[in-house]
This record gives sequence, C-alpha cells and structure tokens, in this order.
Amino acid sequence: MTGFSNKDWSVEMEISNFDDLTYGSLFIGLVVYWVLFTIWATINAYHHRGLNTAWIIAFALLNVVGYLFFRVGKGIRNETN
Repeated sequence: MTGFSNKDWSVEMEISNFDDLTYGSLFIGLVVYWVLFTIWATINAYHHRGLNTAWIIAFALLNVVGYLFFRVGKGIRNETN
C-alpha cells in the first residue's frame, strides 16, 4: 500500500489482483458450456434417431466438431417451420 499526505489531507492507494477469480470464472464457464452442449447434442441426436454410444463419446470429447461430424454423417438439414 502506498500513500501521499500533507498536514491537511491523506491519500492511500491499494491494488487488488483478480487474476485467480478471472481464470477460475473462465474455467467454470467453459466446463458448464462443454457439459450443457454435450447434453443438448445428445438430446438432439436422440430426436433425429441417430443416437448411439459412439456419438455421445464424440460429443463429449470433440464438442462442436463432433456435432458437425454427426450432422454431416447423418445428412441432417436445417429445419424451418
């Protein structure tokens, strides 16, 4: 802590470091995203009648890339109403 003062006033400065909180929040956010995407991709594959254990493992390990392989391999098109 550093500070400046004279007979009429005093100023103290302190630096707070939030690196641990920042990296921890980023890590937790990525883990939550990874798990939720895996769950969503698994449910979506089930609804397209293409779910098996290999696809669940691919979604869990490869995430978006695994899902893109699923979409291309199964020939799933974008659905419009």
